[in-house]
Amino acid sequence: MEIWWQFGKMFLTLFRLAAVIFGIYYIRTLIRKNYHKGYIICCRADFAGALGNLIDSMFYGLIFEESTYDHVAKIFPPHGYAGFLHGRVVDMLYFPIIKTHYPAWFPFVGGMNLNSSVPF
Repeated sequence: MEIWWQFGKMFLTLFRLAAVIFGIYYIRTLIRKNYHKGYIICCRADFAGALGNLIDSMFYGLIFEESTYDHVAKIFPPHGYAGFLHGRVVDMLYFPIIKTHYPAWFPFVGGMNLNSSVPF
């Protein structure tokens, strides 16, 4: 299972890289073809999110330690929690409103706490 997990993380990161490269091409094409400014701004916002996710997945595991529900990660520990291209994507805001768990029949994560870190 660990091998597939590492392969999956690498695949997602490389997919994000391809999406960012395509985003650069697409936005340049929109600007050259003089599309509506509102549409270009929306595409740029979407691109900024994709770029942020790429940066997180590339470097976050190297520069932060593991964080949990009750422990905030510290920056620049002696060893990060993951290697290059294997970091987690981090949301800027987190509001744990409901404490619950996945149903036992739910694939892969059945019975796990909904607010815990899920490995994908």
